[in-house]
Amino acid sequence: MRPGDFIWFVFLLAFTAFKFWSGYTLAERFFTEWNSSAIISLLAVIWYSWIRFRRRNCCADAGELMISIILPQTYHMAFKHYTEGDDPFDWGLFWIFVLLLICMSYQVWKAPRIAKELKELRERSAQVDPPFTHF
Repeated sequence: MRPGDFIWFVFLLAFTAFKFWSGYTLAERFFTEWNSSAIISLLAVIWYSWIRFRRRNCCADAGELMISIILPQTYHMAFKHYTEGDDPFDWGLFWIFVLLLICMSYQVWKAPRIAKELKELRERSAQVDPPFTHF
Protein backbone atom coordinates (compact mmCIF):
# COMPACT_ATOMS: atom_id res chain seq x y z
CA MET A 1 0.00 0.00 0.00
CA ARG A 2 1.35 3.39 -0.95
CA PRO A 3 1.71 6.17 1.67
CA GLY A 4 -1.22 8.17 0.28
CA ASP A 5 -3.45 5.11 0.35
CA PHE A 6 -2.38 4.40 3.92
CA ILE A 7 -3.27 7.94 4.98
CA TRP A 8 -6.73 7.56 3.42
CA PHE A 9 -7.10 4.17 5.11
CA VAL A 10 -6.33 5.70 8.52
CA PHE A 11 -8.75 8.57 7.85
CA LEU A 12 -11.55 6.21 6.83
CA LEU A 13 -10.85 3.98 9.81
CA ALA A 14 -10.99 6.95 12.20
CA PHE A 15 -14.25 8.10 10.60
CA THR A 16 -15.71 4.61 11.02
CA ALA A 17 -14.62 4.51 14.66
CA PHE A 18 -16.31 7.87 15.16
CA LYS A 19 -19.51 6.45 13.66
CA PHE A 20 -19.43 3.49 16.05
CA TRP A 21 -18.70 5.76 19.00
CA SER A 22 -21.50 8.17 18.12
CA GLY A 23 -23.88 5.24 17.55
CA TYR A 24 -23.33 4.17 21.15
CA THR A 25 -23.51 7.67 22.63
CA LEU A 26 -26.62 8.91 20.82
CA ALA A 27 -30.15 8.11 21.93
CA GLU A 28 -31.41 4.55 21.71
CA ARG A 29 -33.56 5.26 18.65
CA PHE A 30 -30.45 6.13 16.59
CA PHE A 31 -28.52 3.00 17.61
CA THR A 32 -29.57 0.72 14.73
CA GLU A 33 -29.30 3.46 12.12
CA TRP A 34 -25.80 4.61 13.09
CA ASN A 35 -24.35 1.19 13.84
CA SER A 36 -25.62 -0.38 10.64
CA SER A 37 -24.14 2.55 8.72
CA ALA A 38 -20.88 2.12 10.65
CA ILE A 39 -20.78 -1.58 9.77
CA ILE A 40 -21.23 -0.75 6.07
CA SER A 41 -18.50 1.87 6.44
CA LEU A 42 -16.18 -0.66 8.11
CA LEU A 43 -16.79 -3.18 5.31
CA ALA A 44 -16.03 -0.46 2.75
CA VAL A 45 -12.78 0.42 4.57
CA ILE A 46 -11.72 -3.22 4.66
CA TRP A 47 -12.53 -3.57 0.94
CA TYR A 48 -10.62 -0.36 0.16
CA SER A 49 -7.53 -1.49 2.03
CA TRP A 50 -7.66 -4.96 0.46
CA ILE A 51 -8.01 -3.65 -3.09
CA ARG A 52 -5.35 -0.95 -2.68
CA PHE A 53 -2.92 -3.50 -1.20
CA ARG A 54 -3.70 -6.01 -3.94
CA ARG A 55 -3.55 -3.49 -6.80
CA ARG A 56 -0.93 -1.13 -5.46
CA ASN A 57 0.72 -0.67 -8.86
CA CYS A 58 -2.46 -0.85 -10.90
CA CYS A 59 -3.69 2.71 -11.40
CA ALA A 60 -3.40 5.91 -9.44
CA ASP A 61 -7.00 5.84 -8.22
CA ALA A 62 -9.79 4.02 -9.95
CA GLY A 63 -12.54 5.12 -7.59
CA GLU A 64 -12.11 2.85 -4.58
CA LEU A 65 -11.92 5.86 -2.27
CA MET A 66 -15.10 7.37 -3.69
CA ILE A 67 -16.93 4.08 -3.27
CA SER A 68 -15.73 3.79 0.33
CA ILE A 69 -17.08 7.27 1.08
CA ILE A 70 -20.30 7.30 -0.95
CA LEU A 71 -21.58 3.77 -0.22
CA PRO A 72 -22.20 4.31 3.54
CA GLN A 73 -23.87 7.65 2.83
CA THR A 74 -26.19 6.12 0.25
CA TYR A 75 -27.04 3.29 2.62
CA HIS A 76 -27.69 5.76 5.44
CA MET A 77 -30.05 7.80 3.25
CA ALA A 78 -32.00 4.72 2.14
CA PHE A 79 -32.15 3.26 5.68
CA LYS A 80 -33.42 6.52 7.12
CA HIS A 81 -36.06 6.86 4.40
CA TYR A 82 -37.39 3.33 4.79
CA THR A 83 -37.42 3.32 8.60
CA GLU A 84 -38.78 6.81 9.24
CA GLY A 85 -40.40 7.69 5.92
CA ASP A 86 -42.04 10.90 7.21
CA ASP A 87 -39.55 13.39 5.82
CA PRO A 88 -39.60 14.20 2.12
CA PHE A 89 -36.91 12.10 0.53
CA ASP A 90 -34.49 13.65 -1.93
CA TRP A 91 -34.62 11.04 -4.69
CA GLY A 92 -32.42 13.16 -6.95
CA LEU A 93 -29.46 13.05 -4.59
CA PHE A 94 -30.02 9.34 -3.92
CA TRP A 95 -29.99 8.46 -7.63
CA ILE A 96 -26.94 10.65 -8.25
CA PHE A 97 -25.11 8.68 -5.55
CA VAL A 98 -26.30 5.37 -7.03
CA LEU A 99 -25.15 6.40 -10.53
CA LEU A 100 -21.79 7.52 -9.14
CA LEU A 101 -21.43 4.16 -7.38
CA ILE A 102 -22.18 2.32 -10.62
CA CYS A 103 -19.69 4.40 -12.62
CA MET A 104 -16.96 4.05 -9.99
CA SER A 105 -17.58 0.30 -9.70
CA TYR A 106 -17.13 -0.01 -13.46
CA GLN A 107 -13.84 1.89 -13.25
CA VAL A 108 -12.61 -0.33 -10.42
CA TRP A 109 -13.58 -3.44 -12.37
CA LYS A 110 -11.86 -2.14 -15.52
CA ALA A 111 -8.67 -0.84 -13.82
CA PRO A 112 -6.54 -4.03 -14.02
CA ARG A 113 -7.15 -4.36 -17.76
CA ILE A 114 -6.21 -0.73 -18.37
CA ALA A 115 -3.04 -1.13 -16.27
CA LYS A 116 -2.10 -4.22 -18.27
CA GLU A 117 -2.63 -2.37 -21.56
CA LEU A 118 -0.54 0.58 -20.34
CA LYS A 119 2.26 -1.77 -19.29
CA GLU A 120 2.22 -3.45 -22.72
CA LEU A 121 2.32 -0.06 -24.45
CA ARG A 122 5.32 1.00 -22.37
CA GLU A 123 7.13 -2.25 -23.11
CA ARG A 124 6.46 -1.93 -26.85
CA SER A 125 7.64 1.68 -26.96
CA ALA A 126 10.80 0.79 -25.02
CA GLN A 127 11.73 -1.94 -27.49
CA VAL A 128 11.83 0.35 -30.50
CA ASP A 129 15.37 1.20 -31.51
CA PRO A 130 16.20 4.88 -31.65
CA PRO A 131 16.33 6.33 -35.13
CA PHE A 132 19.66 6.26 -36.94
CA THR A 133 21.06 9.78 -36.76
CA HIS A 134 24.77 9.27 -37.49
CA PHE A 135 25.72 10.09 -41.09
